[in-house]
Amino acid sequence: MEFRILKKKIGIEKQIDDFLDKVSESGLLFKEGAEAYLKGKPVTEDSLTEAGKIAAGESRVRDSIRGVAWYRREMVGVLVKRMGLLALERAKGMEHRG
Repeated sequence: MEFRILKKKIGIEKQIDDFLDKVSESGLLFKEGAEAYLKGKPVTEDSLTEAGKIAAGESRVRDSIRGVAWYRREMVGVLVKRMGLLALERAKGMEHRG
């Protein structure tokens, strides 16, 4: 299933955009990188891992009392992958229900 279709199918488009806005000054960074990478590709564990790496590299995180920048950057990559896998799982469940 293609990422664009997956987001719309399970209604998580707004949640994904909100998350990306929180980890960058502009979610547009991700649309040019991680989301652009996924465009037209099947959503797989490998493609989500790569998208997570791209998103982590593009994130504009900083050190704060909540965490150091390197850790927060790592978490961006992890969360992008987790969110994508969860979305894929939900979409497959919806297909089985009809």
